[in-house]
Amino acid sequence: MRKSRFSNIIKRYTVKCILIRKSGKWKSGKYVELPPERITLEVVILPIDARLLQLEGGRYTMDDRAIYSLIPLNNGDQIERDGGIFTIDKTVDYSEYADFKKYLAKRVTTHG
Repeated sequence: MRKSRFSNIIKRYTVKCILIRKSGKWKSGKYVELPPERITLEVVILPIDARLLQLEGGRYTMDDRAIYSLIPLNNGDQIERDGGIFTIDKTVDYSEYADFKKYLAKRVTTHG
């Protein structure tokens, strides 16, 4: 099946944000976290639609987001935008049909 090209549509609605990617290495038998990598990135960030909120049965809330990206992201990566931080929780792979991936991201709580 031929993939559809959505990159022009995706690019039209992108916003700049910061990708925070944690990493680490093994040293003397112990895993040591390295300082997180911060990369400027352009993605589409939208509220999660009401139908998906209902289907997921409370797993996601109105504070969480759907993120569309032309570059791959990893579960656990964080997206920072306008003071909010969202952690990639789930990948919805459309790569068989399109040139983007959709991610569901949970908002990081900043208070108690």
